[in-house]
Amino acid sequence: MLKFLIISYPHDAHPESVAWALRRNGHEVVLLSFNDFCAYLSASISIDNTACSLHFKHQGKLHAGLDQFDVVWLHRIGRAQLPDDLHAADRELADREWISFITAIPHFISAKAFFANPILGNQQSKSKALQLQYARQIGLNIPRTLISNDPQAVQNFFDAENGAVIFKPFNFSTWIGEGKHYSTYTSPVRAEHLSAEKSIAACPGIYQQHIRKKYEVRATIMGHECIAARLMSQEHASTSTDWRAGAAGQTIATDPFVLPAQIRGQCIALMERLGIVFGCFDFMVTEDDEFVFLEVNEMGQFLWMEEDDPQFPLLDTFVKFLESRNPQFQRGDAGVRHRYADFRDSPEYVLHAQGDKNPSGHNVRRAQGVVTE
Repeated sequence: MLKFLIISYPHDAHPESVAWALRRNGHEVVLLSFNDFCAYLSASISIDNTACSLHFKHQGKLHAGLDQFDVVWLHRIGRAQLPDDLHAADRELADREWISFITAIPHFISAKAFFANPILGNQQSKSKALQLQYARQIGLNIPRTLISNDPQAVQNFFDAENGAVIFKPFNFSTWIGEGKHYSTYTSPVRAEHLSAEKSIAACPGIYQQHIRKKYEVRATIMGHECIAARLMSQEHASTSTDWRAGAAGQTIATDPFVLPAQIRGQCIALMERLGIVFGCFDFMVTEDDEFVFLEVNEMGQFLWMEEDDPQFPLLDTFVKFLESRNPQFQRGDAGVRHRYADFRDSPEYVLHAQGDKNPSGHNVRRAQGVVTE
């Protein structure tokens, strides 16, 4: 039996389903949400000349022994939920302090454990600019790119590309305003957008050449194991620029895809360069069948593929990867024991759907399905 620690958001079916599968295999699993800081969770790091230690207190109960975990899955780090009545000026200060504290915590969890992903690699790979730089050096094709907040530089790039430019943010965000739900998807840049010079200067972003594509590929790589899907994003206008942007209820046709050996090898080389052992890769394939690297999400969501098409054994493969504790993991011909559909039929999913506290104490707040990212 192994001991697993999963750090994630409190509203995601990914950690719940993985914990369910690991427990079925006889392992001990602890789920921890840093979003519970302030309200339910506190932590203390003690350091002196002879030793250091980390302790958590969850709803008043002290938890030590965090150096005993065999596997740590850093799925989502999260942020402390500050009290609603905290003064705005104090909130800004407290938020900065919490970011510094939370960033330090994983470094004090179980030095002997297998991390997915390793802490420094997890942090480094969040840089989209660095991803593109390393991908280019490894030999992957990338779009011509400008990362800037300089209005004139953006205008010059737009003109050089004859107006065929897309904008993408560094981070995916959602919010609700005026009764509408907004999300920051990749979108085409139009000439009139460039007149908003103050907005461009106020918020840096990623500008890339707009490439006509035949389809897209999502490749989930765990160690050296790759499960890829072809996404027919061009079948709908709403998903032609960003496959995540489809209307509610709209699905994209997917089918299993074998990533070319050269591309797969370059992906693994990029992961090694970034210092990660898990990643979700996004590629576009041009009308000339050329692969163009877009990005790798070091902790991307993957179960939506199995939810849409059960022939993708993603849950079972990911569990085997964590159990293997092997950066060069390959699945082989092992059978499939854990399916996401079975989790959806389990009592654990009922708790998840109701938003209750599951047996691990992980607070689940969203009721339906898995998110794509």
